[in-house]
Amino acid sequence: MIDTGASVTFVTREVIEHAGLIVLKTTPALPISTVNGDDNQRSPVYAAQISIVGLPEAKITRCYRAKSIPGTANVLLGRDLLRRGRFVYDGLRGQITLTHNG
Repeated sequence: MIDTGASVTFVTREVIEHAGLIVLKTTPALPISTVNGDDNQRSPVYAAQISIVGLPEAKITRCYRAKSIPGTANVLLGRDLLRRGRFVYDGLRGQITLTHNG
């Protein structure tokens, strides 16, 4: 799932357990806005390399655990990853494009 309103990338507990990610630190309680309302939570920060195939510039080395992600998604891509390239949403075509800024 892509969320241009999310400042960081989140993954579910299932992804963390499957990938064997380790905790780097735990953040202080942060207000996280969701469709269900605001939620103050402490979010563990995990070491992970998340990248987009074909776009080597778009990669991050940490992610945060989400209590849940809407729908069936296990990863929510935030601006920490999206800002590594040019993100374009074409609503008429229903297409999303992420390319290098150069």
